[in-house]
Amino acid sequence: MLSVLNLIASLLSLASLIALIVFIYYAVRKRPGASRNAALAFAGMLLASMLYNATMSPEQRVAEAAKNAPTPQVQVPAQEALPAQPVSETQPAGQASPPAASASSADSGSQKPTEAPEINVQAEATGPFEVKFDVNTNLPDGAVLAVSLGLADQQPDDIAIGTSFERFTVSGGKVSGMIDGTKRVMPMNSTLPAGKYDVEVSFHPLWEENRALAQQLGIGDSVTGTTQVELAASGENAQVAQTREQNQKWVMMNVNMGDPWDAADFVSRFGAYEELSLESGNPDILKMYYFPELDMTFMVNVLKGQIEVWRMGQAHR
Repeated sequence: MLSVLNLIASLLSLASLIALIVFIYYAVRKRPGASRNAALAFAGMLLASMLYNATMSPEQRVAEAAKNAPTPQVQVPAQEALPAQPVSETQPAGQASPPAASASSADSGSQKPTEAPEINVQAEATGPFEVKFDVNTNLPDGAVLAVSLGLADQQPDDIAIGTSFERFTVSGGKVSGMIDGTKRVMPMNSTLPAGKYDVEVSFHPLWEENRALAQQLGIGDSVTGTTQVELAASGENAQVAQTREQNQKWVMMNVNMGDPWDAADFVSRFGAYEELSLESGNPDILKMYYFPELDMTFMVNVLKGQIEVWRMGQAHR
């Protein structure tokens, strides 16, 4: 198609050139004056147009011809009006219905909810200070649990009495072990009193060994399971032990070397004291006063009427 159009354009250009030569000849030879000048001007314009067409590529000529060609008028048949869609009783008029979700897309977006983590504890005393425990949990293998003993019914301001935690790892949804109430005792250097104890088992998501697992399961808070056992322990009454621990804390926070010695005030706080023998120093000046209910000894300079030092338990220097 392109070659035929090029051939036609070449023939037209040749015919135009012949016509131009003839036109110039007659204009020069036959037309006088102004008519000759007008004819020459028209011939110049025609020659310039021919030269412009001669410099165009075949593709440009075709494009120019297509641009100048008249645009055909196409008759578009009228489209029939679509029937009106019925309006749902529950849908406001004029509002488009939302597209219905496919069953496959609904199924692909659904996920089974994660089961809430649980820790169930069973325990029994196997000796004055020993506890055997068994744990069942839906936490996966590798979860690390903290297991400890704590005196039951303690208040937030009470001195903690019990044991510090031990780590145990879940395997097959179970953990079993023993707690020795003579080790890791709180407060330090004390002995557990007789009483009811909480056996507490906890999963802490912020522990380094639990962090990845907690993020995977979406656990943000600690998970705890608790049961109780009765321990004979030292045989001491738990309330007596708690009072002693609180009084010792008060001494540590409030009594300093060089403070005035007020025997009546100390007796009213801690009960009667016993005087112990002095192993080093002048016994006429330095006295050792031991308070059994407090389980602390005070070295007192009776000459100056001041406290020199305090010691835990019985002391002689």
